[in-house]
Amino acid sequence: MSWALATLGTGTVALLLRRMRRELESTGQLSAPSTACMYGCYTAHATATAAAARERLGKLRVPAAPAAALGGVLSAGAAGLCVAGMRRFAGFAQISGTDIGGLATGGVYRYTRNPQYASYIGLLAGVGLARRSAAVLALASAAAAVFRWWVGVEERHLDHQFGDAYRHYRETVPRWLPVGRAPPRPGASRRT
Repeated sequence: MSWALATLGTGTVALLLRRMRRELESTGQLSAPSTACMYGCYTAHATATAAAARERLGKLRVPAAPAAALGGVLSAGAAGLCVAGMRRFAGFAQISGTDIGGLATGGVYRYTRNPQYASYIGLLAGVGLARRSAAVLALASAAAAVFRWWVGVEERHLDHQFGDAYRHYRETVPRWLPVGRAPPRPGASRRT
């Protein structure tokens, strides 16, 4: 039964992502129905993650106390990153992609081009580690794979929308996290 639901969910997400890509390419923004479906997928994924965490499916063999501490720190940091990323936007329409707004390059966007996606994956990984759940870590990996593909779609759209300003931003700020990097300096150029 759970494999049937997973297969149905995977197919639904694939169809939705194709629809969202077509909308960005043709209209430059996402429609309200696509956005509602996107948030429905997030809700279903979060629900599956919570169920997997509660059941501790595929329990990892790591010491409980260090795993809980590290997972808690990772989850808290990820939640903070998400809030910092969303603060830049004027409202729900900009957060969800139904209103493009301007190019976000300040605040936490000086360090990562995708704070919400990175934070969602970090939050799931933190929960998986804290609960010592291989199933939750697998769900985090699935979300990371979807986001990796989707970010490419968004980058092409932003390149078309903002041109040289986005290309410069993309060259100076990492796609995910600035691990092992110094904070960007004005005028510095880096490849990601």
